[in-house]
Amino acid sequence: MLKSISVITYVLLLFHLNSCVKEENHYLEPHNLTYIQSFGDSDVQGFIATSRSITSDLTNFIYVADLTAAKIHQYTLDGDYVGSFGRDGRGPGEFTGNINVHTHEDLVLVHDFSGYTVSFFSNDGLFINMFNLEKRHNAEFQFAGDYLVTGPAYVNPFGTNYQDDDLLYIYDRNGNVIRSFGRMLTFDEEIPPIMQRFFTAVRGDQIHLVFLYFPVYRIYNLEGSLIAEHRLDSLTTTPDLEKNQESAAFRNIPRTGTASVQGGFGGIAIIGDRVFIPFYNSDYLQIDEFALAGNDLSYSDSFFYPLQSKERNVIGYLDFLYVEDRNAFYVLENVEGQGFVVSKYKINMD
Repeated sequence: MLKSISVITYVLLLFHLNSCVKEENHYLEPHNLTYIQSFGDSDVQGFIATSRSITSDLTNFIYVADLTAAKIHQYTLDGDYVGSFGRDGRGPGEFTGNINVHTHEDLVLVHDFSGYTVSFFSNDGLFINMFNLEKRHNAEFQFAGDYLVTGPAYVNPFGTNYQDDDLLYIYDRNGNVIRSFGRMLTFDEEIPPIMQRFFTAVRGDQIHLVFLYFPVYRIYNLEGSLIAEHRLDSLTTTPDLEKNQESAAFRNIPRTGTASVQGGFGGIAIIGDRVFIPFYNSDYLQIDEFALAGNDLSYSDSFFYPLQSKERNVIGYLDFLYVEDRNAFYVLENVEGQGFVVSKYKINMD
C-alpha cells in the first residue's frame, strides 16, 4: 500500500529518477537549449558536495544550499565563486545540513528541515535573526510580501506523529502562524501527504502551486481563497500519463491523476507574466513556458536538452531558475564526472 512507502524511498525517487538512461538513447537531438558552462565543482572554492535547491536575486548572485557542508555558496551569474556562509550546528547562523535557500530583494532565507529553524541573512552572508518551528514542514519556506509561505506539516519535533490537513501555511517573519488553508489532492482513493509534494512561486499577493507527480496547477491568494485551478495535461502533452502503469511502487495512485513516475514536474518560476515549469524524464530535461493572463494559463513554448550527450551525462535534475536578462536557465544537476553543479543553458533564438 502507498502508506508503507518510506520517506527514504521517496527521496531516492526524487533525486535519482534520471539515474538510469535507456540503452537505446543514442545522444538525442535536436534541442533548443545550448549548454554554456557549469560551476560548483571546484576543489578549491565553491565546491557543492550535495544540494537540493538554488535561488537568485536575478541581477547579481546565485545561492546554492550545500547539504553536506551545511553552508550556502554564493556565485555571480557568470559562475564566479563569491563566498560561503553558515556552518554545521544548531545555533544562530548554523544548520543541520538538510537545508533549502530562497531570496527576496536583499534577504536570504534558509529553511533547516531537520533543525526546525528558519534563518535570515543579508545578501552578503551576515546573519540577521532566526526563529524555531513547532512542526516540520515538507515544503521549503519562501517570501510572500511581508509574510512567508510553506507547505503542510507532517511531524512534530522529537518524532511525534502528526499529519496536517491543510496544504499551505502563512507565517509572519517572527515565526508566528497567521493562517493555514488549501485542500489536499483527492482522486478515487486517498493520496498520502508524502506523495503530495509540490512547489510554489509567489506573484504579488498570489501563491502559484504545481504538484510534483500530478499535473495540477493552483492559484491561491494570501488570504487562503482558491482563485483558479488548471490541468497542465490539458494545456500541453508533456506529462506521459500512461507510463504510470509501468511503476509497481505507484500502482495504487489513480492513473488519471498523475504525471509520469518516470519523471515529474521539477519546480516553478514566474517572471512577470511568464511561468516556467520543468518536466524531466529519463531522456530530456524539458522546461515548458506558460503565459498568465489574469488567472488564465496558456501554453507558450518548450525548451529542452538531452540528459545524455557526447560531452556530458546528466545523472539527475534537482532545481532551476530563469534569468531573463541572460535569457538563460541555471539548472542544479548531478553530472557524471563532475558531481553537483549549476549548469547554464542559453535559449537558442534561431
